[in-house]
Amino acid sequence: MKDGSDDRPFTHLLELLTNLASSVLQLPADYEAVDVPEIPRINQDQWSEIARAINSVAGKGIAKLMDYYIEGKDFDNMTRADMLFDDLADIYRDLFDGIQYYQRNEQDDIGQAIWAWRWGYEHHWGEHMYTALKTVHEIRYFMEMP
Repeated sequence: MKDGSDDRPFTHLLELLTNLASSVLQLPADYEAVDVPEIPRINQDQWSEIARAINSVAGKGIAKLMDYYIEGKDFDNMTRADMLFDDLADIYRDLFDGIQYYQRNEQDDIGQAIWAWRWGYEHHWGEHMYTALKTVHEIRYFMEMP
């Protein structure tokens, strides 16, 4: 980035989110939820810790983008930029659910993992992913423009 800050986390994040967007569309759409034992979900304290870790890496880029939007009085986009930690933490939590099913590898767990990822993409984390992609793209590329 022009100010000398490290843009590698945003470059890497852009790659990961782009790959995720492409990969989720390869999941079969014909899986149904099955009755399997529940997996432990990430609780609010754990989610908050994840969000803080994200903010510790991305905070400077987020702040720079927010400043840009504040100057232009574009408060909707400022709020979107400020919520990048929320988008990424929610994506992490939802994907982690499927990973736990997948790793447990008991009868029907693989199908439940695929269903959880696909359903979550269609109803929750997919929207977070595309919002995060826009924000990360702006931080990585737009903030470099003179």
